[in-house]
Amino acid sequence: MADISLIQIVMEVTYRCNSSCSFCYNCWKDDYDPGPEISVDEWRKVIDKMPDVKRYTISGGEPLLREDLPELIDMLQEKVEHVSVLTNGTLLDDRWAREFKKRNVFVQVPIHGLERTHDELVGMKGGYRKAIRGIAYLKKNGIEYAVSVVGNKKNISEIDKVFELGVALGASELLAIRFLPGGEGLKNQELMLNAKEYERFLSEFDRILSRYRIFGNMGVPNIPCKFPEDRFKALYMTGCTAGVNWLTLDPTGRARVCNHSPTILGDLRKQSFDEIWEHPILRDFREGRMIPDECKGCDKIDDCRGGCRAVAETLYGNWKAPDPLFNLR
Repeated sequence: MADISLIQIVMEVTYRCNSSCSFCYNCWKDDYDPGPEISVDEWRKVIDKMPDVKRYTISGGEPLLREDLPELIDMLQEKVEHVSVLTNGTLLDDRWAREFKKRNVFVQVPIHGLERTHDELVGMKGGYRKAIRGIAYLKKNGIEYAVSVVGNKKNISEIDKVFELGVALGASELLAIRFLPGGEGLKNQELMLNAKEYERFLSEFDRILSRYRIFGNMGVPNIPCKFPEDRFKALYMTGCTAGVNWLTLDPTGRARVCNHSPTILGDLRKQSFDEIWEHPILRDFREGRMIPDECKGCDKIDDCRGGCRAVAETLYGNWKAPDPLFNLR
């Protein structure tokens, strides 16, 4: 097997979802051939081809719509110690919480605003209350969980309260993600933050993390040459390591660079992992060739890698185009 640097695999186990988020980046919400969702036995054949990694993260769609999710987790835990599940929280109940507790699963639940804003953004009446109730089941059963938020034009005015809420709900960590156009979000690009709003997003997140001494991670790379990171002491920021340290598998077992990219690299039901790992796009990622011209020669490029490459591909059809953060005013 080739020299592998992978740490994490994101498994999208279903296309189905019970919400309709206006910012949803899932690529099958745009021009994508979905293919059939595969069974646990078929997933086992795919995972058997994968190299050893530290973590599998299960997402969707909404993974709790798969009744065989516990079997999928059991199968993964034969291979890896750490499994996490990303869910919108609305289907979480005592039964699911007990299943996760039994398997020592880490859970991530998003809260995208206060009640009215959250429900509007996720397209589900009562979505906020259901997610809060779901988090209560996690807490009752002693499960560690993160609260995440996608920062966008509709929730930026209350973003400080959303971060405060995540702390009050007892999350062990917070995750902040800036809105990236993709999937359904391509139809709602007006949700993108402007420069002043993005500064507020970072500043409020940093303030809450410092105040409550809680771990917080930025889920999408920043561009430090435009938004210097040394002003934010508590934030954990990294450059894009998609295609280098982690990959995404779609519900059919096909591989993509990351969950924001629609480009299919290969099909693990039919190909070896080495065949996919040697794909020209992945080689370009590993060898530092997916860099915008504007970034060449920058002393921060090894850390930043030019921001999010998948949003450049999605918006401009070019992996090497600038991240839209470059053009914020």
